[in-house]
Amino acid sequence: MFFRILRKDMKRKRTSNVIIMIFVIIATMFVSSSVHNIISVLSGIDGFFDKAGLDCDYIAIARINGEDDLSETLKNSECVTDFKEENMLICKNSDISGDNEEACKIGDNCFIMSIGNTKLNYFDKNNDRISDVREGEVYVHVNLMDKNDIKEGDILHVNMEGTQLDLKVAGALKDALLGTAFLQDYRFIISDADYQKLISSPETSEKRLCGAYYVYTDNMTDLKDQFTEIQGVMFDAPISTIRICYVMNMIVAAVFLIVSVGLILVSFAVLRFAIASTISEEIREIGVMKAVGVPDGAIRRIYIVKYFAIAIVGAVIGAVASVPLGSMLMNIISKEMVLDSGNSLLTTVFCALGVVGVILLFCYSCTRKVRKLSPIDAVRSGQTGERFGKKSILSLGKSRLGTSGFLAANDCLSAPKQFGLIIAIITLCLLPVMILSNAFNTLCSEKLVHLFGTTISDVYIVDNNRTVDIMGGDDDADVAMTKEIEDILAENDMPGDCHVEMFYKYPIRFKDKKSVLSFLQCKETDTSDYEYTEGVPPANENEIALAHNGAKIVGAEIGDTVEIEIDGEYRPFLVTAYFSSLNHLGEVGRFHQDLHTSHKNRSFTMAFQVNFSDDPSENEISERIDRIKDIFGCDTVFDAAGYSKDCTGVADIVKVVKYLILLITFVVTVLIIVLMERSFVSKEKSEIALMKAVGFRNNTIIAKHTLRFVIASVIAAVLAALLCLLLTGPVIDPIFSIMGSSAHVEYVVEPLEVFVVYPLAVIVVTAVSAFVSSLSTVSITASQTADID
Repeated sequence: MFFRILRKDMKRKRTSNVIIMIFVIIATMFVSSSVHNIISVLSGIDGFFDKAGLDCDYIAIARINGEDDLSETLKNSECVTDFKEENMLICKNSDISGDNEEACKIGDNCFIMSIGNTKLNYFDKNNDRISDVREGEVYVHVNLMDKNDIKEGDILHVNMEGTQLDLKVAGALKDALLGTAFLQDYRFIISDADYQKLISSPETSEKRLCGAYYVYTDNMTDLKDQFTEIQGVMFDAPISTIRICYVMNMIVAAVFLIVSVGLILVSFAVLRFAIASTISEEIREIGVMKAVGVPDGAIRRIYIVKYFAIAIVGAVIGAVASVPLGSMLMNIISKEMVLDSGNSLLTTVFCALGVVGVILLFCYSCTRKVRKLSPIDAVRSGQTGERFGKKSILSLGKSRLGTSGFLAANDCLSAPKQFGLIIAIITLCLLPVMILSNAFNTLCSEKLVHLFGTTISDVYIVDNNRTVDIMGGDDDADVAMTKEIEDILAENDMPGDCHVEMFYKYPIRFKDKKSVLSFLQCKETDTSDYEYTEGVPPANENEIALAHNGAKIVGAEIGDTVEIEIDGEYRPFLVTAYFSSLNHLGEVGRFHQDLHTSHKNRSFTMAFQVNFSDDPSENEISERIDRIKDIFGCDTVFDAAGYSKDCTGVADIVKVVKYLILLITFVVTVLIIVLMERSFVSKEKSEIALMKAVGFRNNTIIAKHTLRFVIASVIAAVLAALLCLLLTGPVIDPIFSIMGSSAHVEYVVEPLEVFVVYPLAVIVVTAVSAFVSSLSTVSITASQTADID
């Protein structure tokens, strides 16, 4: 009898049971894949570094001009226990082009190195170590391949200082040191023979040669002090800073985990509702079983075994499905990393067992109600017939909602727990999409431009060729280059002013603490043109502003006097302001525009900024951007919003995550509405039959069932919209804080997208799902008013 009852129940409620199983599958999939991925990413960065051999304490990239000063310094340093050196050649955009002869967009600083000179381990797309590169072939970083739409087998043309090479792309490259989306500095690896051809030119070896140094030390403080005395260093940082550069990988993994937790909570909430609803619907059956002598324990076992069977089948399917889902998420999260799969099978098994255990706990908790039921409840259907208060605040006589509208609104108010659960679930699904939309729109807006140490301009030209020329020029090379750009634009009927932000690395000391800091300076702007979080802009040559993280490194506050080594002597500088910056993780400062700086201390340049003097419209600026691309032969020309997106380098990842979560929201919404509507129809069969008996038409009943879900989804959309305005800052600000920003970001909210498109899409999905599910009421007849199934 026990299994016969169970078998009939499984057949009778096939749709509800299938939907419950789907939610078990969803919960298991996301628990398993997300937990495994977050473990892989959090532990995988160190694992990736170990595999790559990046086990040093300090990193430096420096130019090699004549005598290799840095190499000699490291050899003679008492605080350096060992170091490794990789020689490389700096690339310009015009150095490398594809088959269509368009220059590759290779970023601000990219390098070519030979396979024989590698001291680290580099990996291909299959995570296999690259041990050999044949002559005439090249490995390209995976992010560069995506950025330039380069495929394996394509031909790249290299033209460096007159030496030409045609190289076939052998595959994608993964590089632990250079290669995160946050850094955007990449390497090419070629054969030793091809590298010798490039370096054979004296001009190439003189202008392009640089080295990557991997330093081991037992005294980090003294090592940092020594680097303050070394010139020609383009970049230097502790290995911990390189790990932080993978912050976006960790953040995206964390976003997936948070979304997964939300979906898991939704799944468990729906499962609990389904179990409780099933028992509530079957009060008559339970009462009859008690009347014929079936004990409480046996009745509870029927439900426990039923949901245990559903949980086991769903967990197994979900565990299997979590493998491709996990791989897909991992590709989004860490395509540039080599991560171990680890104990993925063990993690999956534990997560699946956890889901089964939670479902059984829900079932056991819900079936406690069985003990309170008596045979008389089979007659009363669980109702006592007593009610001492109004069922809802609505009055039929005063309502102007119409028949269907009043019934739908009255149902929502009469069963606040049930419809409150629906509202909470839809809100929970919609909220992450809205928050990510605000984050994406902010990343693609001019609101972040000031965080990169630049002013708002009409056009930003990222020209790697001219950048390299400035880096190798004299003290006034930046001013000369901006004047050249102004002349070119004027000749093409685009008059305007051009300026460029330069980075300089200078030794700085305060009290007994000595360090090296990167300083921004633009000789053609005023320090008052920039945004500061506290204090006043530097007004004299002997005043500076510090980003918050830069101030922490130096140990100075506003009003303190620090000493900076300028032209071989330490000079006093007054700290007058703090500002927020995403450059170098916020470890920067700003000089006054009149301070004389040396080309020997240059380390980096931002984009060339153009402000047109003839006040063109936005459409005209857009057309000029296209013209400038043709004139300068580069595609990296942007307006302020485009430049902000290019600098962050993660907007596209956020966009993919946003649309993936939106798709999941639609799927979950459909499943929830179908499950709950089927449950409502089964529970309200007698009421529906009675409505038909007194003359209600099918379309009125269907409209009632559809409208109450629409009401719930509208309330959920309003709640999600309000919460997204409140939570976007608290959720996203910590991410920008990790990247170096210390100020609250002014987020861009697109009202049409956030408050209309997404809510309307969810409302439509809800309405369609409810309408289709409610069509089952058509088969209920007036004669079923008192039926007992």
